[in-house]
Amino acid sequence: MNQEAVDKNIMDLKENGTILVDSSNVTNIPETKATVVKIPATRISETSCGEKLYANIVMLGALTKATKIVSGKSMEKAIENSVPKKAAATNLLAFKKGLED
Repeated sequence: MNQEAVDKNIMDLKENGTILVDSSNVTNIPETKATVVKIPATRISETSCGEKLYANIVMLGALTKATKIVSGKSMEKAIENSVPKKAAATNLLAFKKGLED
């Protein structure tokens, strides 16, 4: 999600791979033949959910949209079953924002 992680891991990325970057934190994306998905996850998390904490769930939404490995409904169900009930609504909001962007 951040520049250090991109710089460290870009060499391991396969040509047919997908990399998600938080464009709120990453300014330099090295050339790659892989699919690059840029999403301002931290900014979306702060503006939509009030905290940076939910940036990872925004990224999960973007990953779901980009790869279509699982359906959005399946991910929503998994989120509901994985987070405390009091945090479910905010996590679902963050996930949906990631799907939209």
